[in-house]
Amino acid sequence: CPLHSVPLFPPVATSPLRVASRPMAAPALLSAPPPPPPMEEDGLTSHVAPTPTPPPSKRGFLRGRPPIRVTSEFDSERQLFSHRISCRVLNGLAKLRLRVHHGAAGGAPTPEVALMGRNFSAVVDTASRGAVLRGTADLAGSLHLSAAHNTKCTSYII
Repeated sequence: CPLHSVPLFPPVATSPLRVASRPMAAPALLSAPPPPPPMEEDGLTSHVAPTPTPPPSKRGFLRGRPPIRVTSEFDSERQLFSHRISCRVLNGLAKLRLRVHHGAAGGAPTPEVALMGRNFSAVVDTASRGAVLRGTADLAGSLHLSAAHNTKCTSYII
């Protein structure tokens, strides 16, 4: 069944044999001109333009804060839930991400915090008490360098 367009206004019957569409509105050029500016007491028009009011804020109380993205996934093979909260920071140069995994068996979730940019990332895994630092660079267009460093914390500093 093909899609049919539905008119915004139903047709107006002018005679039993002839159907015409609704009359169109008058163009803006034929409408009345806007009223003149208000006159001051001495008969001259005001030379000071009114100051425009600023537009209302679209985000209200979240003004100045980056938008937050929340995603949840379920891995049916491993019976594992994964929840991710991320937002752009540093004027869009990097992304801050918090990832939490937990299984159907319960237990404490293991959070993972990451700060990712175009050429650098730092991922901290609190369960293994380690971090992975990665960096990349392009030299002369044909040479691509990448480096990774895995660190592990063996004791807490208090």
